[in-house]
Amino acid sequence: MTATEQISSLQTKVQEKLAQVQKVAQERAKELEVEAKKAFELFGDRAQAELKLFLATAQSSTREQWGKFGGELVKLGEKLQQMAKESQIADEAEKTEKTADVH
Repeated sequence: MTATEQISSLQTKVQEKLAQVQKVAQERAKELEVEAKKAFELFGDRAQAELKLFLATAQSSTREQWGKFGGELVKLGEKLQQMAKESQIADEAEKTEKTADVH
């Protein structure tokens, strides 16, 4: 075999090996892409579920807070009504005393 044939043969072998390596690298890249998609979908679903849970918790907390606020408003209303009644009773008693003092 001449030097030219040897170089040509070597060049062919190198090209074949490069093609094999490239094929293996492409297959591995596809496998990694599939795995990455699976992981993304899994984490995406988990993140979405956690976000939904967070929003539901926030909504229920807000409802609870509004419920407590409403309860406090009712208590305040009752207290104001009681104070108004007491004030009215005190005014009537004062009027009665004044009319009793006049007679």
